[in-house]
Amino acid sequence: VGLYSYINGNVTIGKNVLIGPHCTVAAGNHKYDPETGWFSARTEPDGDDSIVIGEGCWLASNVTVTAGVKMGKCTLCCAGSVVTKNTEPFSIMAGVPAKKIGYIDEKTGQYIWLKK
Repeated sequence: VGLYSYINGNVTIGKNVLIGPHCTVAAGNHKYDPETGWFSARTEPDGDDSIVIGEGCWLASNVTVTAGVKMGKCTLCCAGSVVTKNTEPFSIMAGVPAKKIGYIDEKTGQYIWLKK
C-alpha cells in the first residue's frame, strides 16, 4: 500500500495487489437525513457497499474506488481513475469515471487497447 493511501470500511484485498500512493478505497457512504437536515456521520448501509479488490490487481497513483465496487482478478486501474462500477478480470480501466480502455492477455501479459 502506497504512501498517503486511505482504506476504510468493509474492504477485501486479494493476494499480490499493488496499491499506489494517494489512493482512496472507501466502502460505504453517508446518507442525507431529512429529519436532521444533514448527512449522517456514519455509513448506513442499504445494500452491499463492500469493496472487493481481486487477486493481482494494480491501482496506480491517486486511484479512487467507490462503495460497492467488485474488481476482477488482475484489473489495472490507471493513475487518477475513479472506479465506480465492477470490473471484469484482466481489464485496463482509466478516467473519471473509469471506463474499460483495454485488457491484458492472460497468456502473454500483453496489453490490448480497445479501439475508439
